[in-house]
Amino acid sequence: MKKYDYKLDLLSTLSMVLVVIVHITNYYLRNYEYLYNSEYLFSIIFNVIARISVPIFFMVSGAKLLNKEYDDKKNNRRIRDKLIVLLVITIIYCLWDKNYNGAEIEYKYLIFNPERNLLWFMYAIIGIYIALPYIKLMVDNMSPALEKRFIILWMSLNGLFRISEVIRTYKIPIIEGTYFLGYFIMGYLIIKYKDKIKEYLTLKKKILLTIMLIASISIVVTYTYNKYLEVGYHVSKLLQYGNIFTMISSMSLFMLIYFSMSDKEHKIISFISGLSFGVYLIHGIILDLCVGNLHCIRMGAFYGLPLLLGIILIVSLIITFILKKIKFIGKYI
Repeated sequence: MKKYDYKLDLLSTLSMVLVVIVHITNYYLRNYEYLYNSEYLFSIIFNVIARISVPIFFMVSGAKLLNKEYDDKKNNRRIRDKLIVLLVITIIYCLWDKNYNGAEIEYKYLIFNPERNLLWFMYAIIGIYIALPYIKLMVDNMSPALEKRFIILWMSLNGLFRISEVIRTYKIPIIEGTYFLGYFIMGYLIIKYKDKIKEYLTLKKKILLTIMLIASISIVVTYTYNKYLEVGYHVSKLLQYGNIFTMISSMSLFMLIYFSMSDKEHKIISFISGLSFGVYLIHGIILDLCVGNLHCIRMGAFYGLPLLLGIILIVSLIITFILKKIKFIGKYI
């Protein structure tokens, strides 16, 4: 029996916090006309850093699911449960947005498009679960040479082309069609070769990874901020989860954290990690309540970001903890 990997709990917890930061800073960036330039720069720095969150979620999922024997019954239950969660949370957000935010809901599009942008992850991860038996067969039969080729092709065809101006109608299946599959497989590969990577990652190599992490983030921040100064509005061209800079920063941070911490259990981290899915599902409603009642624009991004982050995390964690105590709800979140 394999030993439980508590390091992945820390990465899941970090991702949960970063996801909330993404959505808080998105709020400020969408209201750029009310921000000072320094506040916009502050918001974009944290937004770019926090965008590492979703790739890490995919990498953690790949590390957990692909490094063990595939169980078809368990995976079918996983798909069923996540579909139930998606249906329920979509209904909740529809009712919330219609009655609280006064939004017009396009019900006919909900089957294939998320009602809230934050729910797109559910569509993506359910798709991976459906394809999991085929993904598992593929990775189990890849040689080291094919694994290296996959990484190179994924980072070049997916990562580089996403920041280019070239519009390509036909994308290469598996390697390029779904960029998040690459993160899913990268998580698997990092854990598969963790002993070799740990031996390879000397202090100098970790410093190099840190430089790559900082450089990737700095490039995106500099481009986005300068573009804002040039055109006078927010440009999100490089704020994509599938571009080369996000790939480099996400994998660098994943490895720096994973190969720098001990193997022992951190009970508080593991406890919070168990609540991370519930926080992801409900934090949008808490953000709406904060934005609607706390005059967040008036207080500015410097004070608003830490205040909103603290409130949203604490309230979401408490609500999720309570919901997990309810038998017919807790098993799903």
